Amino acid sequence: MGFRYRPGLSIRLVDGELVILDRDAQKIHQLNSTASFVWNRLAEESDLVDVARELSTEFEVEESAALEDVRRIVEKLRELQLLVPDVEMRS
Repeated sequence: MGFRYRPGLSIRLVDGELVILDRDAQKIHQLNSTASFVWNRLAEESDLVDVARELSTEFEVEESAALEDVRRIVEKLRELQLLVPDVEMRS
């Protein structure tokens, strides 16, 4: 299953990190460089293993550690309701 950004979020890049304004929840979230990388890659890639592979290369960490980080970040973003499941059927 893939994910998509929840509609209605305002996203800005500030000093290399993403800042997300969630008006519905009246919260501001600042993503560190790792979470920002994952967020940006999820816009293009829905396979978490592929995102982890790219993260591993970018940050020079083991792929297993990168995959654990990607899964943790995605879970947190889902918990915050910034990411929602992409339920659209893809052909």
